[in-house]
Amino acid sequence: MLQGDLRSFTLASLLDLAAMNSINAQLTLPRGGEIGLREGQVVSARSGALTGLPALHALFFLKDASFTMTAGAPPERTPLGAAAAIAQDAERLVGEWERLSRLVLRVTPAFTGGSESLPIDDLMLLLDGSATLHELVTELELSPPAIIHDLLRAIEGGLVAIVDEPESPRPTRAARPRPQDFFELLDRGRELMRSGDLVRAEIALRRAVRAQPDNRLARQNLRRVVQLRSAPSDS
Repeated sequence: MLQGDLRSFTLASLLDLAAMNSINAQLTLPRGGEIGLREGQVVSARSGALTGLPALHALFFLKDASFTMTAGAPPERTPLGAAAAIAQDAERLVGEWERLSRLVLRVTPAFTGGSESLPIDDLMLLLDGSATLHELVTELELSPPAIIHDLLRAIEGGLVAIVDEPESPRPTRAARPRPQDFFELLDRGRELMRSGDLVRAEIALRRAVRAQPDNRLARQNLRRVVQLRSAPSDS
């Protein structure tokens, strides 16, 4: 039915076109992106591992991607919402992320380590004041709309502090320390933790986690030093 790229046709305009003409179609986008349109209403969405409304919001973050709209009615399902309302919510998230993505954040002693049950917990473990949110989210392959609300609550609740808020994006650099530096960073962090230098221990261990994000031992040590820093002082 239609092919193009999102520089010429925004996702909002495509959904509006579908709604006005009661289109039955499948909209295909990169990164496993799919939107099912039944009589002009969005009844399904997928973006990578995400489905439903979170997936649909994530697809609005694709700016220069190509798309293909293929005729055919998807299975009948409850619509995800009105096209105009979906577009408004998604574009608000995009605008919020444009501001947040430039921030350099660092967790405060009020953060006690998280539970590893949510994407925001993985992100919080890496907030050491040395990389922008854009760099870290790209590193972890997170979907910005999936973390924006929790991240804003963390900022408002004092769990993280803004270290830098540049007016324009700073030059891109590699956020992750070299993997070969992992063991040196881990050993240094554990040594500093044993000696009671918790601030420098936390910095070293955060860098170790950034070097190997899936390493359980590094995460456990980082959680321990974060908990020690947040514990009430005896003095």
